[in-house]
Amino acid sequence: MKTVIIYENSWIDYGAKPVSSSGEDIQRSIEYWWLELNENGVPIRELGFDINDQVKYAAPKNKDRGLWTDSMTYFKTPEEYVQVNNTFFEEQWRRFNAK
Repeated sequence: MKTVIIYENSWIDYGAKPVSSSGEDIQRSIEYWWLELNENGVPIRELGFDINDQVKYAAPKNKDRGLWTDSMTYFKTPEEYVQVNNTFFEEQWRRFNAK
């Protein structure tokens, strides 16, 4: 079963390089992430929210593989994070990708 967790952007050290596979540096403006995880704790989709709780980033999309979905990161214990209802994730995903 898929799980969606909230991950705070302040926990990430991006260094000096853009972190998106599309070359954009938008992730630095993200306040927090909703990460959809598969049953093994591997991120399969991601939504990045700004300080106003608006989705500003979604991946994978087009050529952008994403920050989380294109990494070796996985979450062994997703229950340690605040979880989001899967329906809410789907609604935000569809709304952002409809733009």
